Amino acid sequence: MTSPLISFIIPVFNEKKRLKKGITSILGYLRPKPYSWEIIIVDDGSIDEATTKLYTHTGVFILKTKKNFGKGHAIRLGVEAATGQYIFFTDIDLSVPMIFTDRFLQELKNHDIVIGSRRLKDSKVTKSQNSLRRSLGHGFTQLSNFVLGLNHTDYTCGFKAFRGNVAKKLFAENHINRWAFDPEVMFLAHKYHYTVKERPVSWKNDPRTKVSLTPDILQSAFDLLRIRF
Repeated sequence: MTSPLISFIIPVFNEKKRLKKGITSILGYLRPKPYSWEIIIVDDGSIDEATTKLYTHTGVFILKTKKNFGKGHAIRLGVEAATGQYIFFTDIDLSVPMIFTDRFLQELKNHDIVIGSRRLKDSKVTKSQNSLRRSLGHGFTQLSNFVLGLNHTDYTCGFKAFRGNVAKKLFAENHINRWAFDPEVMFLAHKYHYTVKERPVSWKNDPRTKVSLTPDILQSAFDLLRIRF
């Protein structure tokens, strides 16, 4: 079989309330496109049986883990299974609209990796996080840059795209399972001299986030030190 142009990886954990709507929106965007695609949903140990009850569509594949490992682990499984020429990942809440898919594809003609950023001049945040989460997110970006010697404006925006061979190499060496996996992937990209393009996006906060501030922030800070040293 011919490999699709795009593999879309969507990590989910207990997303019973958002999964069907999110997949319907993604399919509605992709089905009219002239290019081929696949969607890989990685169920990271959910206990709400959301993926079990999801109707199987052509081109939609579901991977399940027996327990919750973390978003980084889920993305890594998805990349391993992906067959597309380009590999994208996004969150099921579609905080970044699917219309950015084609725009990122254009950028991948000249760059190895394209990442969405909420903090560039032309970015548009239509519904912001509360002030505490904004401050912590900005602080995490600054800390990641300082510890890892990088210079990115936004690590945790959940819309990223890679040339397929680049994603395969980076995620084969990615070991962080939780939220610091994004900086780790960028650290590895810098190590291998891949070109990374930050692109402004439109972004809308969904308050039903799965990030628990205190434990996730502390774990991420510890993981940054693991990556660096």
